[in-house]
Amino acid sequence: MKINIVILIILFLYSCSSTEERITTSTYINGKVKQEKIFKNGKKDSLNYLLKQYNYNGTIEMVGEFKDGKENGVFKWYYSNGNKKWIEKYRNGKSVDTTYCYYESGELKRMAITLNNSTIKEATEYYESGEVKIKSFINNGDYIDSLWIGYYKNGQIKESGKVSEGEKVGIWKFYNDEGILLDSVDQTGMSKIVFDFEIEEMKEQNSKKGV
Repeated sequence: MKINIVILIILFLYSCSSTEERITTSTYINGKVKQEKIFKNGKKDSLNYLLKQYNYNGTIEMVGEFKDGKENGVFKWYYSNGNKKWIEKYRNGKSVDTTYCYYESGELKRMAITLNNSTIKEATEYYESGEVKIKSFINNGDYIDSLWIGYYKNGQIKESGKVSEGEKVGIWKFYNDEGILLDSVDQTGMSKIVFDFEIEEMKEQNSKKGV
């Protein structure tokens, strides 16, 4: 009898210590949860929590943990069909180690490797069929910086030039798929380069708005 009481007490204490509290921070127009914060052990802490975001259909869109108000640990993003979209590791709010991005089919889309423990990452983007598509550098996880090279599927350079804070600068060279130079143009102030991932995000947001 005493043993049973001890077991019940242990189970009770365990259940109390393992409780969590969920707070919805935003919803879709249909009332479904869009984002929520999960606090461990039932303790509300504005700086320490697990953040979850959901797609319109209710599947997980993103999950990641905040510690002392900064991203910490592995953050994962998903497509609405459940396939992984983006995996990135953070330490004290800064992206560390290798970042992976995937096509909705599951094929690797981009791999960004941190250089010398800095905020600079060397990024290689691939066609869905596996060939190298783009080689570039990412700064602070937002902007492509320094040299940018685009490739045809056959491996020939398609275009190359420099980028600063997402903007094309200086002379850019353009080639045909046989490697013959077609044009050299000063692209300073002409256009901005964004990741396909960002374009997809904008398209998805517009579709939800009915644009």
